[in-house]
Amino acid sequence: MSGLVTIDGAEARAARGTIVTINHTDHLYADTAVTDEQGRFVFRDVPAGRYQLAAEKGGYLTSRFGAPGPGRAGTPIAITDGQQLTGLALKIVKGSVLTGTVRDPDGDPASGVMISVKRFVSGGGVRRLVEAGSDGSSRTDDRGVFRLYGLPAGEYVLQVLPTLDFEDSLSSLHQTTTADVAWGRALVSSQAAGVGGSQPAPSPPPAGTVGYAPVYFPNTLQQSAAATIAVGPGEERSGLDFTLSLRPTFRVSGTVTAQNGSAPSGSPHLYLVEPGVDGGGWFGVKERGGTPFTFSGVAPGSYAIAAIVDETRMWAMTTVNVSNQDQSVSLTLQPGMSTAGRVVFQGTRPAPTDLTTVDIAVSALAIAGGLVVEPLSTNPKADGTFAVDGLMPGSYRLSAYLPGRQAGKSDWILRSAMVGDQDIADFPLEVRAGAEIGKVTVTFTDRPTELSGRLQDASGRAASDYFIIVFSADERTWGERSRRIAQTRPASDGRYVVHGLPPGEYLVAALTDVEGDEWHDTGFLRQLKATTLKTTLGEGERKILDIRIAGLR
Repeated sequence: MSGLVTIDGAEARAARGTIVTINHTDHLYADTAVTDEQGRFVFRDVPAGRYQLAAEKGGYLTSRFGAPGPGRAGTPIAITDGQQLTGLALKIVKGSVLTGTVRDPDGDPASGVMISVKRFVSGGGVRRLVEAGSDGSSRTDDRGVFRLYGLPAGEYVLQVLPTLDFEDSLSSLHQTTTADVAWGRALVSSQAAGVGGSQPAPSPPPAGTVGYAPVYFPNTLQQSAAATIAVGPGEERSGLDFTLSLRPTFRVSGTVTAQNGSAPSGSPHLYLVEPGVDGGGWFGVKERGGTPFTFSGVAPGSYAIAAIVDETRMWAMTTVNVSNQDQSVSLTLQPGMSTAGRVVFQGTRPAPTDLTTVDIAVSALAIAGGLVVEPLSTNPKADGTFAVDGLMPGSYRLSAYLPGRQAGKSDWILRSAMVGDQDIADFPLEVRAGAEIGKVTVTFTDRPTELSGRLQDASGRAASDYFIIVFSADERTWGERSRRIAQTRPASDGRYVVHGLPPGEYLVAALTDVEGDEWHDTGFLRQLKATTLKTTLGEGERKILDIRIAGLR
């Protein structure tokens, strides 16, 4: 397999020193090459199969063969024994740049301040903000300058996060007021008058604190008022400057006790989170350990506080509204709820001899208060029994797999995870405080489904420049991390394969482009329903579904 990598622009030029990789789509095989002075690459002794081809270079966006643009999935390349594939072409595009300066209220450079860059994604007619990865440092340098590069063309929102970090050095400042000055003068006067006398010292004024507020560009506290920054391919936008502002902050402190009022067994871990934070990871979260605890530098707003004891999986949660004064809360630990179950194998092959290698994970989809704390994953005992401890009230989905195997391509794959008549691998399990959780039967099967075929245009030629989405006809199973939604791309010969979907009725769509993870968006999938083909997969069925583009509306 050989080809050429060029830098896209008015005059294409060789992309020398570019890292080019191939990855087998079905097996653990990969290889790497580096382009020469003319941008050429070659892979020798490549086993037959289907491969993803990609090129990456610092400051440029990763290019995938056959992808309609940066950040999109590429077209797998099919190669047979003895075949010589030449002339494979990849173009890399210079990433866009966002740069500016952050200053404090006096106009001096603010160094070490974190910058968050978010981008808009669309799905089902709804636009939402998600974190956008970039090259470069996410903090300002000693000049207060930030430079985020390697960004795809698009629309972005910038935010300065001076206080939303685990260190509170910037979020527990006391700003000197006129009352402080008056008190200091009165104190000096009382001390002078106290020489040979007994004049009492004045009481100090309340010691309020201030913190640097998170700011959206251009210097607004509200996300709804943030400016949208549009950049084209390779464009550099400068002058995106911020001025930090101080606002009152407060302390949230409290204690964590066991149910009998005594000190907890183990060290509690405390989390403070703003409910509804838009997927910013640790941004917006403060973390502490021990009891009593104090969160300082808390801006006014509504928060959830959770305490987790890792050793015992005890938990407590409450909400607090911070307005104009410090807050104190008391948390009483409750035992984490648990569920038990058994792993069984149904099929014609011998079951694995070591059941302790099975990984069972219960993913939290939603926890009260906007905080997601995943329970610990577990492994069954030798007899196949297992227990999942530390469940807080919320909704959960179970997944299980054998390690060392690619999802959907193992000899054994997850068939179901039944609690009564509910399959919690597909339908979330709602856990309520103090409620009984039924036993879970996790069943593996050695009869995985396979949906394959060829995508062709109206004349019967291979149509590889498409995305294929296969999703369940049952809307209740849609959503993030659903095992009943799959996306793939036809290879250069038009052939596509989707492994391991659970049995059921499915809809198949072919699209010219899919942005990000919108194929998991329920609104987006509803829009697709009118342009899909219907098919049904039975237990262990290997179905061939050839698709002609002219047959789709």
